[in-house]
Amino acid sequence: MPIQILMPELPDGAQAAQIVKWLVAEDDEIAAGDIIAEFTCGGDTAFLIEAADAGRVARLVVAEGATGLRSGQPIAEIADAGEDEPRPLAAIPEPTTSAPLSAVPAGPASSASAEAVSDHPVHPLAGHHIDSHSLEAVSLPHLSDARPARPVVQLPGARLLRRGNAATIVAYLDQDEVALAAARDLLLADGLDAEVIGLDTLHGPALEVICASVSRTGRLVVVEPHAADWPYAAEIAAEIATRAFDDLDAPPLTVRGARSPGAQGDRPDTDRAVVKLVAALRRICYVF
Repeated sequence: MPIQILMPELPDGAQAAQIVKWLVAEDDEIAAGDIIAEFTCGGDTAFLIEAADAGRVARLVVAEGATGLRSGQPIAEIADAGEDEPRPLAAIPEPTTSAPLSAVPAGPASSASAEAVSDHPVHPLAGHHIDSHSLEAVSLPHLSDARPARPVVQLPGARLLRRGNAATIVAYLDQDEVALAAARDLLLADGLDAEVIGLDTLHGPALEVICASVSRTGRLVVVEPHAADWPYAAEIAAEIATRAFDDLDAPPLTVRGARSPGAQGDRPDTDRAVVKLVAALRRICYVF
């Protein structure tokens, strides 16, 4: 499993830092004690970051020039010497009529090749299905896996909308817009990339998509419609906590999202829902 390189303690009085220059590149071999980057805290003084472990630089989590970095925030990942390179998520081919369970809805979304669904018991609410309110999936640059995991599977009722490895956001029913906006805000503010899955059903196999994602990210936040008539988010979180207990690095959180669109398609509380979801993501990622 890749080892995270964290932002060191900042000088007294400093609130945030900026990576001025990376002195290594991805796939470089480094030794413990090597200087890997320079950072500043708003002044002219540059500070150095040393690697505490040896290995291959698997990924630079934050870009050169990134600002607002805090002590303890992951900035890079290295693989142990001799460790195999993390397996990237494979792009899924265009849907065809012959593709049964793993077919992908038309659009730019992509996911990994499907794997066999585990023989988990069916959720008590299995069969409860509501028509999809999906938005067009967002296509973002590929992000490498942060931990070994099962591939993410695309099934009817569960849509991979955005790739990431810091946390999994499950957008239940019509909360895709809220989840995608929160993921973008988290990336811009904290350099953390969240994966977004749109969920339209509580059917057991669709929950395997979430389990596969959580096996890579280790964290889960579920957002449901503000006026939901049943605690669906709590049901989903509890089910995933049971199925993926060993993969979770923090307890799952739930958030009440935006109200369903009105007659004019307006959602005046969307911004407030995004702020709440970002706060939950920061909490579960231990960003304070």
